[in-house]
Amino acid sequence: MSRWLAALAASWLLVGCTAIPVASSSTTASQSPSASPALGTAAQLPTSSPTNEPAPSVGGMDSDLPISTVDDPYAAAVFRVMELGGSPCLREVHVEPDSEIYGLVQRAAQSSGQEGMLPGWKAYVGSLDAAAKGFGAKEIFTGSKVGRSVVIVEARAVTDIGEGAPIGYVLLPIPLTDGRTAWLRTGDYVASVPCAPEGS
Repeated sequence: MSRWLAALAASWLLVGCTAIPVASSSTTASQSPSASPALGTAAQLPTSSPTNEPAPSVGGMDSDLPISTVDDPYAAAVFRVMELGGSPCLREVHVEPDSEIYGLVQRAAQSSGQEGMLPGWKAYVGSLDAAAKGFGAKEIFTGSKVGRSVVIVEARAVTDIGEGAPIGYVLLPIPLTDGRTAWLRTGDYVASVPCAPEGS
């Protein structure tokens, strides 16, 4: 971590998330705006799908993509996005978890029986490594326990985010009964944005 990021992290821990200017927006599954949680508590998504299926298989950890195993993949991705973007300013979008979506993705993945991008869904069936590559990732942040991961990609056609800006998307594992895993891109992301001029 660069000296600048270390200092930023230390100041953030001392005074809270006000040390990081965050251009933040939130949406729910119905696309209605709501208050954004503080950066330290952002994206409190479930760590796995709400089923009694076997734990998902991460697999592919001999990837040629950089993989970081950390306690909190989202928090680590926030700092990596700031580092890559060269800016402490971020835009975060969070969606309310919808257990019905997990069930629909699970059924669609099991009925297709194939690996790869799941037609009609922002979901990839296979290992985390394969899913990350399928979504165009440059880096992967995964948890020390099975659960959500974050992949860092370059933004493409994302509203209010510059083309090519670093953006971290949350992938949520949905275990399938045959041992495969569907990785759902939930709609949660953190992206680097330019800081607004002072006084605007």
